[in-house]
Amino acid sequence: MTREEGEGRRNALIPREPYVLCVAHTYPHKNVHTLVEAFGMMGSETGCNLVLVGTEQRGEPLVVKALSTCGGRGRVIRLKGLDRRDLIALYRGASVFAFPSLYEGFGLPVLEAMTAGAPVVTMDAGPMREIGGETLRYFDGTAPDLARQLKWALGIDATAREDWVRESRERAATYSWERTADQTLEVLRSACS
Repeated sequence: MTREEGEGRRNALIPREPYVLCVAHTYPHKNVHTLVEAFGMMGSETGCNLVLVGTEQRGEPLVVKALSTCGGRGRVIRLKGLDRRDLIALYRGASVFAFPSLYEGFGLPVLEAMTAGAPVVTMDAGPMREIGGETLRYFDGTAPDLARQLKWALGIDATAREDWVRESRERAATYSWERTADQTLEVLRSACS
């Protein structure tokens, strides 16, 4: 997808303002409500929107409650049912990708964001350090710390952001479906020996 096509797709979905992106259905363990709370704590000083991509699930009441008290409700955009190209365009245009999940088996959205060139702030749990190493920003699971990490990420200068994105992309490039298949096959072979 060309840059122009990506911008066109993104502009058809959301306003042009900078945004924090989260791709997660609202299961309780995805912790989306904590992101909404953190976004509300940041206030309007960041000048950005929060874009939530995913369907309503069992944790939706927590998200609705957080939205009702966050203060930034008018700056929260909810999307679902996007095709892959729209999702890629959103990743590429994000000022920051936030993934507040408390537990993941792997955390594919983090890897997708890294590959697309979005700086990532995520929970310091599960496989996230294995995936991102030192190329991600981590928070402790609380809304105040997530707000602090997001403000830091949104406030860095262009050179620091470029370095962050480059390092994240290099790290993401070490993962591939081919490599995963080869390693899985090797494990299966050794188990049969």
